[in-house]
Amino acid sequence: MAVALPHFAEFDVHSDGAIGIRWKKWLTRFKNLLLALDVDDTKRQRALLPHYAGESVNEIFETLPNTDAGEDEDPFEKAVTALTNYFTPKKNREYEVYVFRKAKQENGKNIFAFHTRLRQLAMNGEFADTDREIKTQIVENCLSHKLRMKALQNPELTLTQLLDAGYPHPGGKTSCPAYGKSCRSCGKQNHYEAVCRSKKLNKKRDIKTQKPRHNVQNFVDENSSSEDSDEDGYAFSVNSTGKERSQPMFNIVIHKTPMTIMADSGASVNVLDEKDYQALSKRPELQTTKVKIHPYKSNKSLKVLGNFNMKCVEDKLYVVQGSGGSLLSWKTSQELGLLKAVHNVNDDSSPTTEKLIKEYDELLHGLGKLKGYQIKLHIDKSVPPVAQPHRRVPFHVRQQLEEQLKRDEELGVIERIEGPTPWVSPIVVAPKPKSPGKVRVCVDMRQTNQAIKWERHVTPTIKEIIGDLNGAKVFSKLDLNQGYNQLDAAEIFQNVIRETLEGIPGALNISDDILVLGKTQSAHDQSLEAVFQRLKERGLTLNKHKCEYGKDKLEFHGYVFSGDGTAPDPKKIDDIVNLQTPTSASEVRSLLGMTNYCSRFIPDYAAKTEPLRKLTRQDQPWEWTSQHDSAVDQLKEALVNAPVTAYFDPTKDTEISVDASPAGLAAILSQVDRKTGTHHIVTYASRPLSETEQRYSQTEREALAVVWACEHLHLYIYGKPVTIYTDHKPLVSIYGNPSSKPPARVERWALRLQPYQLTIRYRKGEETPQITCHATLPNNQPQLAENRRSQKTLTVQEIEEATKADATLQAVSKAIETGNWQEGPKQSDVDSVAYTAWQKVKEELSVGVTAQIILRGTRIAVPRKLQERVVNLAHKGHQGVVKTKSLLRERYGSLASTKSKREPLKMSPLPKAPWSEVSMDFAELPNSEYLLIITDDYSRYPVVETVKSTSANTVIPRVGKMFSEFGIPDVVKTDNGPPFNSREFQSFAQTLGFKHPKITPRWPRANGEVERFVRTIKKEMHRFLRNFRATPHTTTKVPPATALFGRALKTKLSELKKTLQDPAVEGNDRKAKSRMKRYADSKTYVQPSTIQEGDTVFVKRDDSKRKRDTPYRPDSYVVVQKKGSMVTARNNNATITRNSS
Repeated sequence: MAVALPHFAEFDVHSDGAIGIRWKKWLTRFKNLLLALDVDDTKRQRALLPHYAGESVNEIFETLPNTDAGEDEDPFEKAVTALTNYFTPKKNREYEVYVFRKAKQENGKNIFAFHTRLRQLAMNGEFADTDREIKTQIVENCLSHKLRMKALQNPELTLTQLLDAGYPHPGGKTSCPAYGKSCRSCGKQNHYEAVCRSKKLNKKRDIKTQKPRHNVQNFVDENSSSEDSDEDGYAFSVNSTGKERSQPMFNIVIHKTPMTIMADSGASVNVLDEKDYQALSKRPELQTTKVKIHPYKSNKSLKVLGNFNMKCVEDKLYVVQGSGGSLLSWKTSQELGLLKAVHNVNDDSSPTTEKLIKEYDELLHGLGKLKGYQIKLHIDKSVPPVAQPHRRVPFHVRQQLEEQLKRDEELGVIERIEGPTPWVSPIVVAPKPKSPGKVRVCVDMRQTNQAIKWERHVTPTIKEIIGDLNGAKVFSKLDLNQGYNQLDAAEIFQNVIRETLEGIPGALNISDDILVLGKTQSAHDQSLEAVFQRLKERGLTLNKHKCEYGKDKLEFHGYVFSGDGTAPDPKKIDDIVNLQTPTSASEVRSLLGMTNYCSRFIPDYAAKTEPLRKLTRQDQPWEWTSQHDSAVDQLKEALVNAPVTAYFDPTKDTEISVDASPAGLAAILSQVDRKTGTHHIVTYASRPLSETEQRYSQTEREALAVVWACEHLHLYIYGKPVTIYTDHKPLVSIYGNPSSKPPARVERWALRLQPYQLTIRYRKGEETPQITCHATLPNNQPQLAENRRSQKTLTVQEIEEATKADATLQAVSKAIETGNWQEGPKQSDVDSVAYTAWQKVKEELSVGVTAQIILRGTRIAVPRKLQERVVNLAHKGHQGVVKTKSLLRERYGSLASTKSKREPLKMSPLPKAPWSEVSMDFAELPNSEYLLIITDDYSRYPVVETVKSTSANTVIPRVGKMFSEFGIPDVVKTDNGPPFNSREFQSFAQTLGFKHPKITPRWPRANGEVERFVRTIKKEMHRFLRNFRATPHTTTKVPPATALFGRALKTKLSELKKTLQDPAVEGNDRKAKSRMKRYADSKTYVQPSTIQEGDTVFVKRDDSKRKRDTPYRPDSYVVVQKKGSMVTARNNNATITRNSS
């Protein structure tokens, strides 16, 4: 007989929540259904179970082993047990006990709520005596100190008695008249409306100030809670008056006399007026005191009659004259439970960052493991296994390695295996620089990775990350604790963490670094709580030492994010600025790699790096010149002055300014604030031109700049109208006129622009508006930025603005107009010296008509603020002091005060001996060669060599040659030029053993002797050197050659010969030569030559003769002269001189 089965909800395997608990609840409801249907047969129960559980459960059940019941087994219970074991997760008893031990009574929760929570946690702890464990936990972690003391004083107290003692009534719940009653205010039980903590006051309280108060001080009790504890109801004999009062008045018993007294949070002492003291039934004896008590905002003290000790607390009551009122101090009111300190007032619905960190404290401990995710590696079985050899571990890190491996095995990161294995990968041990004594264990998986087919997942770029930060003001950075040990798959790691954070607003990640942001503190905290909860659910933990919370500025992957925008990391800037000069192409590539990461902050980056990129080409020989130094300086200067670029806002109007040069393309992406009309830079972009593109015409290069800028900034501009500004006017017609017929190349570029909604507009370069950046400079680099600004052209408008801000020139201008020169010096902000100087030439002065500037004839008076800049601009040509001053006098008025202040000269002492200290420098020649000059600081003797390059590889051999001739000095002073900063020169100095001090950068006076010599050496080097070395020096009054060699240097000037021969030297020379002659002439083959003038002789061939040649030449010669052993012979063709031997 067919029976219609009733509808019953199937079990949802994939629903959120603990699946084991949900299965037990569903199974209980199913058993009730069976009871209602009166199904007693176990086989029918077994058949209905998978039917009602659903298709998903049925598929799982079919895969479970041992589900068939035996003859003596219940088939229904067998199936239920199998499914229950499958859905119930394995219980970690140690972890459950740990959670139970960590439980504490929360603020705002009474002792009964704490007991209920402990009872639930104890269910998974499998304790032998659950009540005893719960009682112990209550005693250790309850908020009531009095309840804890009561339990410790009475060890025989049971859990029930302890809970009854914790009831907020002195006699327990059985004696409480409110037990079982409902509050008319909040509806909860066991209290009346008069003492309801949830009651909302509809009327505002006007707190009036009482006169008799002590000086107000700030008191904060760090141990007090922001919520009332359970002992408030029964502590001491203090009761609330139960009435709404305009002041915090309380009923208190003092020496068995009840009275109403005010609790004053601003008072530092307890005060009892004379009237209340007289009302005491048993007045205590007053003790004399010297304490002075002042009313609020009064310097006049109250008259103190004396004091006596209070019984309920350890404090004193001071009795004052009069009847102004009594009060309790902040300390006493707090001890009696009348007042509580609230440190932070927050809406409980939006927890603060500090609360979240405490609430999710378990995330900051231990090593996590991602739940519910199983990695599947796709193996290429065609790749044969590889067993790599073991790498020997150094002795000093072996113990640390063993400890780390043991720790990883205990945490489940690695596991021990037994038996043979086809794959073997060696470990690599690296010390942790920030954790002394610890090592990082890595595995060389290069061979193993060849057998794995990798999954491909998209990793966000920093450009995409920055695009999501628009409007963010508050930032937090979370770092997973040993992230790759929590999920053993680096390629999948990024995607898994992204899926973990999916759906949480303001949560982004790159690998194991998580960025949480919000436009407000509240929004940030809500996102942070969601991230914490999601990480907790997935079993992941954080490294608390690397996490940062609630920052208004945060470093993340080499950038600094703030409410203003994005900036490069100052640490990266410092690393680049402090780099030594590259000495090879590989070091140049490293430099370009570091600067390229920050290129979005550097205008025209491609053009600035063009000389450096040439050095990295394979066919380019290595030669470092001043051009490369200039390129590096420009990069460092641009980074030091890097602006804080704005975040991209899709709601704002977007503009792109493009430009092209013979070396590269450049673009600036900016957005316009509609309210203020201000432009904000979002990013700079640039790229170099290839050799083919460099041969394009200027129009084609400008057209290419538009195409490249749009495609490079595609992420920002696609799908929305954008305006392109160019300073090349033909592009407006080429790209803006559909009927134009440009060249085929440009026409193809126009087709590439069709996906974009572009408007091409022309704008002159000088008409480009100032783009606003939140420019920030490190504190240690202001001078570099100032130098950069001082290189710009000086305009009349700038001089006019500076003149208006110069008090001295304004006084001069007023004196010119009024003719009264007597009032100016009386003004305090006027420079009287400069004013007097202008007054002396007042007949030549006038005020400009078109611009409010002062003229001295046709020359402009420069304000003091701009004088240094004017001098720097005039000195750009390096024409020398005289010509620079002449140029300044031609254009400007008096600049007598432009000399910058400097410290007094510090003269270098004369070295102890010649050639012990030398100075070295270069002088550039017109033919692109250089003079390498070494000057002896003792004798001023100069040594000069010509070199084709200033690179270390060229200079060091020449210096070595000079030192081989004159000896190795003790000290070699140089400037900070490229070869002297290199590692090669440092190694050269260490090898030869001389010290190498370098002068102060940009202060050539410190190496003045050689710098001064450079100025004149370029003229006629060899003639100059000959005479310079023989001329007495202006400082030492001795010729440099004489001071160095001890003899005068012969010149073209005639002089009497002086015999300076040393007799000792002459004698030693004569003896050595005689000894050498005797030894050489003693040989048997030594015979005197018999050749005479007029003899006919044959000449012996050179050693390079061929084998078939005779030993002597066939032509005969006639001896025409003999001098010692030197014989000169002649034939018809030539004359030859040889030795007679």
